[in-house]
Parts: sequence; C-alpha cells; structure tokens
Amino acid sequence: MTEHTVREVERDIPVYIERNGIYLECTFACKYNVITDRIGNGDRRSSIEWVNRTLIKVEYGDALDNEYRWIYGEDMHPKIRSVVDTFNNEIQDQLEKAAKP
Repeated sequence: MTEHTVREVERDIPVYIERNGIYLECTFACKYNVITDRIGNGDRRSSIEWVNRTLIKVEYGDALDNEYRWIYGEDMHPKIRSVVDTFNNEIQDQLEKAAKP
C-alpha cells in the first residue's frame, strides 16, 4: 500500500553565482509542492512539483566593477536580462537543489 502526501511550500530562494570576475545574486519567490510517497516497506520517495518561480530581485556586478540592481516591478536593464539568461541553467539547478526535500 502506498501513502501519498502533498505539502505546499512558499518561500523566497536566493541564488548566487560568481564567475570570471562577475557576480549575480538573484532572489526568486517560489511556490512548489513536495510530494511524498510512503511505500509498503516503509521507504519514502519525495519529489518536487513547481507551481511558480518568479524573479523578484537581482544584483549584478561585472568585471569592470559596474553594479546593477533590479527589483520586481521596475524596468530591467538589458545587461541584467542578458546575464540572467546566460546563467539560466545554473540558476535553475540551484533552485532545484534548494527546494529538494
């Protein structure tokens, strides 16, 4: 017999990346479900089901010591958009690890 439970989680998750003289610090407002299955032998398996990941804050510094900041609701500077897009895979990996049950 398998017991199935779902727990809804809402929290802000920070992401930090530093590479080649730049840094990127982002915060995402996240909503996800933690799904846990208890199998007949007592073992548990957990997984994540994402409901929403919203970028709410970014701080970015380039190799020339220029700094850019953005907060949800403001117009995003093209350099910030570019660096967020460039590091999208690493950002998503960090979000997955942070949400892991």
